[in-house]
Amino acid sequence: MRAILSVVFSLIVCSAWGDEVKVNYAAPGVLPGVINEMRTAGFWVARHPSPDEPILGPQGVAALNRRLVSAGLTEDLARVPEVLPGAKVRAELSEIIDGLKKRTLFGVDGKTVSPDLISGFYREVDSVPEKVGVLFGFIIKPAALRLLPTASPLYADPGDVDFDELQNSGLGFGEPVIVLAHSRDRQWLFVHDAISSGWVSTASVARTSRDVFSSTLSGRVVVITSARADLFLDKEMTEYLSAVRMGAAFAYKSVSAESWAVEVPAAGPGGEVKFVKAYIPRKDASAGPLAYTPRAVYEQAFKLLDSPYGWGDMNGGQDCSRFLQMVFASVGIQLPRNSAEQGKAGSMLGGFNEKLSAAEKSSGIVAKGLGAATILRLQGHIVLYLGSYKDKPYAIHSAWAYREPMPDGSQRARVIGRVAVTTLDLGAGSAKGSLLERVISARILK
Repeated sequence: MRAILSVVFSLIVCSAWGDEVKVNYAAPGVLPGVINEMRTAGFWVARHPSPDEPILGPQGVAALNRRLVSAGLTEDLARVPEVLPGAKVRAELSEIIDGLKKRTLFGVDGKTVSPDLISGFYREVDSVPEKVGVLFGFIIKPAALRLLPTASPLYADPGDVDFDELQNSGLGFGEPVIVLAHSRDRQWLFVHDAISSGWVSTASVARTSRDVFSSTLSGRVVVITSARADLFLDKEMTEYLSAVRMGAAFAYKSVSAESWAVEVPAAGPGGEVKFVKAYIPRKDASAGPLAYTPRAVYEQAFKLLDSPYGWGDMNGGQDCSRFLQMVFASVGIQLPRNSAEQGKAGSMLGGFNEKLSAAEKSSGIVAKGLGAATILRLQGHIVLYLGSYKDKPYAIHSAWAYREPMPDGSQRARVIGRVAVTTLDLGAGSAKGSLLERVISARILK
C-alpha cells in the first residue's frame, strides 16, 4: 500500500515562508533572466533538436506507468486486493497523525494548536477493523483531500491562509477511488486515488462494484487537453455540470463536430454510482492521450502558463507537482502526486550528481537534458526543464515565491504565485541559494 504523501515545507519556492521574511513583494510579470519570447511553447519547440519525434510510443508509456506502479510510486486501483489487513490501514493513518503531532501548527484564531487536538484523531485509527473490505467508487463532485477528517484548516504560521497544512491534494470530478475507512461520524472517507491518499467528504463519493469499476477504467477514454474544460449535460452545452482539469479521463461514447459525448458518474438514490451522458467541447479533449512528443509537452505546459498557484489544489490552482502531473497525464503518463516521488520517476540523467557545483550542474543539464522530458527536483519542489538559451538552462514550474538579496544585505520575498518560466539562477545570492544550487536530482521520463 502506498504511503501518504509526504508534507514538505522547507523550500521557499513551492511552500510557505519562514519567520525571517515577513513582507512579500509581487514578482515582475517577466521574471529576471527571462525574455518575453520564452513565454511561448513555440520558442522552445524551435530550439528542440527533434520536437516531433516520439519520446516514448504508447507501449513505452504503458511500460513506464507499470514501472511506477512496481516501484510503489503510483497505484493500480483495479488490482488492489478485495480485503486488506486492518493493520496496514491503521499504520497509514497513524503515520499521518504522528507527523502532524511533531509540528507546531496554528488554528484560524492564530493560536497554537494543542497536540491533544491532533491526538484525538487516533480514535479514527482505533475504529479500523482487523480486516478491511475495499470499496470502490468515483468522485461525483470536486473535493478536497485532507490529511485529517476535518475541513478546519491548520497553518504553519499564524494567518498563512494560502497554505493549509491539512490540505493534501484535490480530487477532480469523475476520478476513481478506493475506500479503506470511514470516520466515526460517517462524514468522511479515507480513500486512495492512483497517486495520493487522504480523507474526503462522504457526499463526494458514489460507490460501485469492483467489476463496474475495473471495466470503466479499462475502456476507451477521452482525455482533457485544455487547461480546464467544462462538462455539460446536454448536446447544446448549456446545462453546466462541472469543470475538469487537464489530464482527466472519461469513458468515451461518441464524437461530433461540436463535442465529445462521454459517460460520467453520478449518485443513485442509495449512494451507488449511476452513469449519465455528458458533453465536452471538441476543442478541449482528445480521443485517448496525446502522443508523447516534446511539442505536445511544451504545448500542454504553456496552456497552463500564468495559471494560479494553489497549494494542494487549493482555490482552483495547482502546486508544482500537480502542474507536472496534469501536463504528463495528457500524454498518458501517470506521475505520482508529490515532488519527492516524482523525483524518482524515469531514469537518472547521466553524470548528474547533487554535490556538483552550480556551474557543473548547469553544464550537465544543458549537455544531457532533454527539453520537455527532463524533470529537476529540489527539496520540496520540482520543475520541468525547457531547454537552454545562451548555455543557460530554463524551466517552467508552478512557483509560489523566491528570495531576492538587497543592497543592505537583507533579502525580500517576491511572490510569483503562478506557473512561470524562469532561469535556474532565480534566487541566486539569497540565503537559500538559486534553484540550480538546490537541484538534487535530474531525471528523464523515458
